[in-house]
Amino acid sequence: MKIRMKTLVSISTLIGLLGSSAYATGAWSLAGDWNPPANPNGVWSYGQVVGGVFSTLPWTPVSSDNTPGVYGVIQPNGSVGAFVYQINPSGPANYGVNPGQVSLESDWGTAAVQWKAPSSGIYDIAVAIGGTTDWEAGSPGQGGTGNVHARTAGLNIGGVTQSGSYSPTANVISWDLNGELLSAGETVIAYVPQAYGSGNNQTEFTVTAVPEPTTIISGVLMLLPFGASTLRILRKSRVA
Repeated sequence: MKIRMKTLVSISTLIGLLGSSAYATGAWSLAGDWNPPANPNGVWSYGQVVGGVFSTLPWTPVSSDNTPGVYGVIQPNGSVGAFVYQINPSGPANYGVNPGQVSLESDWGTAAVQWKAPSSGIYDIAVAIGGTTDWEAGSPGQGGTGNVHARTAGLNIGGVTQSGSYSPTANVISWDLNGELLSAGETVIAYVPQAYGSGNNQTEFTVTAVPEPTTIISGVLMLLPFGASTLRILRKSRVA
């Protein structure tokens, strides 16, 4: 029976993690780790997707009591291009984005945020994009609607598009992925395709390293005789 070399290498990597203390540790939060003007900011990068390729955006301070700055470019006549920013934690909610949460603003571009695995290991990934489309009063001179295009949002892990679960009631598309084996430097990208009108999209994004992957490796070893489908079977089952 033939087993693809990539499968064997991946299994070998996972076994190696068990035999040492090198497995990944830590937990990360898009909102909780927000720390402008750094970009990349540790494992996080803020930017846009153009032609299927992610690129970072510069930090632009803006004068606003509810949006103190954005990753993007502000023009005198308004917004041009994609934006990524955090609503002031002291509130109020604005454009369908709650205080302290991050918005992917895709009116003028495909806004995106990227997380990069700091080391090889097994991770749990939770992403939820969307929320209310009702009018938000916001702070003086602000307010408006958002999340209208949230259901079009996407998630890409290591170049593979994942299928999400959309809730019409909450207007939120979400991914809850457990036991994802990632190599050091492998990326997870959340994005919302460009679509004009109410283009802000509340984005909650957390990653947690699984500290003791012994139960997962046991399952992988049991699947070894099945060859090419051994390691990525869970991920491929979620491909859109």
